[in-house]
Amino acid sequence: MELVKKLYESGNFDHKNITNKSDKVIPTQILDQFDNDGVTWEMLEELLDVPIFKYRTQITIHGLFPKLEHSYINGYKHLFQNKNLSIGVKYNAIDAAKKKYIYTTLHNFNSWIIFQNSTEYYAYKSSTFFSTQEEYKTVLPEMKKHIENINKDLFIGECGITLYSSIMGGYFLMAYIRVDAIKETNVIPLIENICSESIENIQLEIKRKQEGKLAEIRAAQLKRDEERKAKAELEKPYDDEAMEILTKLGFTYVQNLPIFQNMIVATWRIEYTEEGEIFIKFFKHIFKKKSAQKKWRRKTVETVITELTLISDEEQNYSYYEYPKNVITGWIFQIETEKSKEPVSINVGDIKIIDYSDKAIVLVGESTRQIKEQLKDLGGRFNFRLTCGPGWVFPKTKREEIEKLLNNI
Repeated sequence: MELVKKLYESGNFDHKNITNKSDKVIPTQILDQFDNDGVTWEMLEELLDVPIFKYRTQITIHGLFPKLEHSYINGYKHLFQNKNLSIGVKYNAIDAAKKKYIYTTLHNFNSWIIFQNSTEYYAYKSSTFFSTQEEYKTVLPEMKKHIENINKDLFIGECGITLYSSIMGGYFLMAYIRVDAIKETNVIPLIENICSESIENIQLEIKRKQEGKLAEIRAAQLKRDEERKAKAELEKPYDDEAMEILTKLGFTYVQNLPIFQNMIVATWRIEYTEEGEIFIKFFKHIFKKKSAQKKWRRKTVETVITELTLISDEEQNYSYYEYPKNVITGWIFQIETEKSKEPVSINVGDIKIIDYSDKAIVLVGESTRQIKEQLKDLGGRFNFRLTCGPGWVFPKTKREEIEKLLNNI
């Protein structure tokens, strides 16, 4: 009798062996095959000159194996190296790659469902639900069609039909096929036998389904992109309004600015009422850190426009969430200090006027933040989402006044 068939016979389990029953040195390439492909029928038949012991959950191959590098096959730990250097192999690891190919093909071709855990691995189809056990007879003929013509001589394992009760109530039948081991030469014949099609037709149908699925995914992605674009266009005026409000309230957009004690940062979100009306919801974030703390703590407060101001001395008892970074990009409230009141030199050279459109110009440059109040007085509106980068937007009619302001600094 062939070794593999003997391993899958019921009963006749061996007693546990503490010592290695073989002093034969197993070549590294054999273990490499175990690592990469699991253990196959063909490998086991080639190892007839070493003792192989059969237990309830695994087999153990004796001999002096090199160090086992990989233990996981198909996502589960199925290979083990014992202290005596023998190798333990869970039954699910035998012909694991072949089983995966068979089950995956059945799933992709005609929707067999794959079940796998650390001890079981099989493919199945379920019937419709029925109310009483006696009703199984009405669906049994249809379920038999899935397995009645399977050639059981092509593999070691079983196929059958089982009655199950549902946790939601009622019953259903499950037709299953479980391949325990199979010769490489029988893999394709078994697939063709189960599917009643040639492997060429099976592969063509799987390819057709995959291309159809891919087309559906691309169409869905295109639809989502169009919806996002439409949403962005719809919300742009509200984003512009939010930036304008924050600018008037004394907030400035910064990039990668180091966080400092009591820093206040504002954000907003566009929301919709049940009636479809759009409104802006503002949030105020306060940053604090005690001397013993390594990370900044951030408290987020939902607020309305009129409350988007500095916190008072009474608002110190907050519980803060840890903030993972030490820098921030966003809208911060410029806290006025004695240093900020000192005269500053303006580098007019880094300020540029850009013709942005037929009707608008943009003022860009780091030094614009030091003259932001004058720019506001001239009717400027700060926008950090411009194609040329953050800048102050003006109508072209204001160009002469802007140039006069820059010349007089």
